[in-house]
Amino acid sequence: MRVQMMIRFFSEFLLTTVFILFIFLCFPTPRFPKTAMKMFDIKAWAEYVVEWAAKDPYGFLTTVILALTPLFLASAVLSWKLAKMIEAREKEQKKKQKRQENIAKAKRLKKD
Repeated sequence: MRVQMMIRFFSEFLLTTVFILFIFLCFPTPRFPKTAMKMFDIKAWAEYVVEWAAKDPYGFLTTVILALTPLFLASAVLSWKLAKMIEAREKEQKKKQKRQENIAKAKRLKKD
């Protein structure tokens, strides 16, 4: 159970980190005057992105989809791996339970 939780945590952390990097790398930053370059203004950046989305919606959506596609693929692969791990663990638990039942049955027969 711990391994699954760790895998899920790290996969979500990785996806979130990659998503944030893609957002900052894919969306062009607004042109700031040289004096304003010292500090990143999130409000100006958000206004620029909204303006860009309004002026060129297809280009904006294309960029967003291209940025998110690797994240969706990574999420699908990690989900598939996690599902396989859960199935393997359940199968192993069923084997152990059946083995314990057989051991208990053999002990009962030995007592009789």
